Amino acid sequence: MRSDLAIVVFAVGVMEGCRCTPTVTIDEPAASLEVKATFLDVDETPRDGRQPVTAQFFQGGKLVELARDAAVACNGVPLSWNGLGYTARVPLVAPGAAYTVLHVRGGMTTRMSVTVPPRPAITTPAAGATVLRSTSFSIIYPPGGGTSVRPGVTGAAGSLTGVAQADTGTATIDASGVGVGAGSVWLTRDIESAVAGTGFALARFTYSTGHAQNVIWQ
Repeated sequence: MRSDLAIVVFAVGVMEGCRCTPTVTIDEPAASLEVKATFLDVDETPRDGRQPVTAQFFQGGKLVELARDAAVACNGVPLSWNGLGYTARVPLVAPGAAYTVLHVRGGMTTRMSVTVPPRPAITTPAAGATVLRSTSFSIIYPPGGGTSVRPGVTGAAGSLTGVAQADTGTATIDASGVGVGAGSVWLTRDIESAVAGTGFALARFTYSTGHAQNVIWQ
């Protein structure tokens, strides 16, 4: 389920700037480009130890493809154009370390570095706790200054991802239909910010980081 969630979030994130119009290929220096990086660190233990990373470039508010003599990479992994941006699965790094997106053109390298935030911590319910299903089930956590959080629940009868909510310390979701027995709760925090001093016309990012823990539903 966590992999399915990542795919959905990834599709929504990289669609920004794509309005179903033909993408123009340009040959321009980084100083004339806006870059947005999207990091989907929502699976704590991916099988390949990697997370999806996408870099999109814009000019005049429109998504663009870079000419062939430009290259894009993140932490040494080349990012490849897929029609919506430059993307690849990049090895996870620990909170406090960084992902660095590189744009290389004409021998000039321009970079944007993003520090990995800590994962959300869920204080209630505790891991392994027996909890009652309800239409307004609360997940309590320390606020983390995110743009928003998205709660989720899963159980024998299915899974549900809640709507984005303010990062206040409590997220509410309808857990009435997950079924009785083993399941889990999770929380994804979305952080959006800009990065100064990169050499791009504008550099910004969205970092989604998640945490899940098991519960027993009653």
